[in-house]
Amino acid sequence: MYSLKIKCGKKYPEEAPSIRFYTRINLNCVSSTGSVDARSLPLLARWQREYTIKSLLHELRRQMLLKENVKLAQPPEGSIYQNP
Repeated sequence: MYSLKIKCGKKYPEEAPSIRFYTRINLNCVSSTGSVDARSLPLLARWQREYTIKSLLHELRRQMLLKENVKLAQPPEGSIYQNP
């Protein structure tokens, strides 16, 4: 189980929300601080007004199942990023 924060700005849904994991996770689209790089997550990179938080969560789950991410060693269960 992972904890994350999805922050919608004043221009949402016109502009994509920002995402930051509290729980440590190794994914190609997540930085060393837990922030999701919008350029590395296809749905955020091509954000459209019609997309929803649900579609965003589905995209994150899809990323977790990609072969290159499944192979990554994961941090110990329960570890969190500093200053979440």
